[in-house]
Amino acid sequence: MPVRMMVMAILAGAVIFACACKYLVANKRWTIALGLLALVVAERWPGPLARTEPEVPQYILALRGLPGTGGVIDEADDMFHKIYYQTVHQKPLANGYIAREPTSVCVQRTVLQKLLDDGQFDSLHREYGFDYLVTRRPIKSPEIRVVYSNSEVAIYALGD
Repeated sequence: MPVRMMVMAILAGAVIFACACKYLVANKRWTIALGLLALVVAERWPGPLARTEPEVPQYILALRGLPGTGGVIDEADDMFHKIYYQTVHQKPLANGYIAREPTSVCVQRTVLQKLLDDGQFDSLHREYGFDYLVTRRPIKSPEIRVVYSNSEVAIYALGD
């Protein structure tokens, strides 16, 4: 774990710094010891966090503007991106991430994937409350319609 390694490196640096300060004070080199202390304080002084605007794809902004409070099935993005994008479009999301996945969630995920693979979009909408499907693959079905499309991604409305 990189975080644990950073903690160990900081602790090792603190021990080395303490030994160096003890040596300098014992040899009456106060100015060097105070200079090192000032350097450490200046280095560790908190600064402002960098402010960068995150990049959000256009289809996520389009999804945010679509009506409805039903869920979204996002096949277009990996697990981490779709969870972040959910904070932008603010719609419930299928197949998010939980640290410890119980058997019931695994079973439900399999059921939803089977319905999706079989093209049972009406069941996904009526029984499970999903309004939209975001995917990179073209889908030809009379049950659903495209509400947004670009060269990479399409958003399909699963319900009326």
